[in-house]
Amino acid sequence: MKKIISVILVLAVLLNFAIVFVSAAPSLPTKEFEGKTYYCVNTKAQYKQLVDYAVNNLLEEVLIYREPDKTEYDSSWSNDVRNFCDYKSYRELKYLDYNTNTVSGYADQKAVFDDLNCFVGMTPEAYGKLEIEYNDSKEEIKQAEALIRNNVLSKLSGKSEVEKIEFIVNYVCSVVDSGSTRLPDGGYDLINGVYDVLSGHHTNVVCTSFTVTLQKIFEMAGINSVMIHNVAHIWNMVCVDGTWYGIDATAGDTGKTMSKDSLLMGFDRLKGFDNGEHTPIATFKASHKLADKSYYAQGNTTGTPTDSGNKPSGNASSSKPASDKNTSSAASTESNSTVSSEDENSSSEPVSSENNTATEKPQANKVTVDLTQGLVVSADVFKNAKEKGEELSLVGDGYTWKFASNSISDTDAATEFNAEVFVGEAVSEQAKKAIETATEISADEVYPFSFSHHGKLPGEAEITISVDKPELKGKTVYIYYLNDKNEPVRAGQGVISEDNTLTFTTDHCSVWFLSQEKLEKGSPVTLILIIAGAAVLIAGAGVGIFFFLKRKSAVQSVDETNE
Repeated sequence: MKKIISVILVLAVLLNFAIVFVSAAPSLPTKEFEGKTYYCVNTKAQYKQLVDYAVNNLLEEVLIYREPDKTEYDSSWSNDVRNFCDYKSYRELKYLDYNTNTVSGYADQKAVFDDLNCFVGMTPEAYGKLEIEYNDSKEEIKQAEALIRNNVLSKLSGKSEVEKIEFIVNYVCSVVDSGSTRLPDGGYDLINGVYDVLSGHHTNVVCTSFTVTLQKIFEMAGINSVMIHNVAHIWNMVCVDGTWYGIDATAGDTGKTMSKDSLLMGFDRLKGFDNGEHTPIATFKASHKLADKSYYAQGNTTGTPTDSGNKPSGNASSSKPASDKNTSSAASTESNSTVSSEDENSSSEPVSSENNTATEKPQANKVTVDLTQGLVVSADVFKNAKEKGEELSLVGDGYTWKFASNSISDTDAATEFNAEVFVGEAVSEQAKKAIETATEISADEVYPFSFSHHGKLPGEAEITISVDKPELKGKTVYIYYLNDKNEPVRAGQGVISEDNTLTFTTDHCSVWFLSQEKLEKGSPVTLILIIAGAAVLIAGAGVGIFFFLKRKSAVQSVDETNE
């Protein structure tokens, strides 16, 4: 009888696993192409469903297709999908939701050939794949869980819920070093995930690093918790005896412990994270019992220190070093895009930044957006920079945008502004073909770059790109873009700097390229063709004149003979 019960239990577990596994698979239309299965992503909802499926299973790529005539979104679909689909949704997030660093997708129509390898046309659907990059790999998650069990969970026995929370946040603050280290190539590492934070690999610790690390530990410790973000920041929410409190470890990290000012915050503090149309706290409060005051303001006391402030090294919420001429720095506050601003005046209270509230220091004349946290920048960021007279810097992986406040003139052009720049090998084949068609020069002979955004910018921008061609260092290059007629137009010239970057200004985006040779009205190939064509015409005219004169001479001879 015991054996039968055991078999039944095993079957039940397996059946339950199968049900869960099947239900986790995306319920999307599929197509077979070249022996592989592709998922349909015509709509944002389909796209997001597939991303959720991939993230929940830690898949690094998934094959996709879309039907161009049924696609409900423009080219901005190819960037960070969580930001693209979930912008302003403020849903409660678990660890896996923000383990995702970037999600990109592309799909192009493919050439079709017959049995004789002759081209017969293009596929009606565009085929491609999602590519997903994680802060923690599968192996790193396993190692992080082992560290958590050994260093945290083993020490929670006998503690109350609040004491467990305090122990966890103090532990994380004691092992974290906030900030970023510039890599030898001039860029920055991926955001440090849970394993990096707990193992001491602190090359790019931002608010995501603090928050996902706490979230992972809370989940393993059985503490009811979620992560919430506004447009500029992310933090934790925990439930104690049925009432929810906020924890902002990025602002509260004092170097060794967690400041009470940012630990177990109530609505009186958390409401400062709402601003204008961005209301994650009000949205959360509408469906959760949120404490009116912080846990400690209610007269509760525990072993947590009462001192507050940031680490001696400076602003704990800053994740990047000071910016230089060509590479702007980014800060730790983030969600769709990480927005930081700082000033010489410090404040322990949340302050408004770019129409969003984050626990950070205000900056007098400059605000920086970290595009590694999301490539879509809202119009509010541009509007606030303009109203406050701040220079706006958008810092991506290998490129930087700078908008002077007085250059921002059309914030309508910034609605859901996608700031991604594609450089060199990252440029699409379609863009390369456009360059080749316009110049009749191989794209390999020039250095192409393009933008997710197409058309007019919110204002004139100074753009710095990394040029991954060492042989161009110190060389003068001519800068061209393709106009609406797909004609090359020279925008200027510049010199590739010693750190292999080029800076130029523009007020619009299209397909661009760099050339060491100056293209006149036509490319060298075009000019050769024109000369060759003229030569053919002249030769043809010469032959025609020759036969005309010969015939005329023959007629004259006949007339003379008849006479």
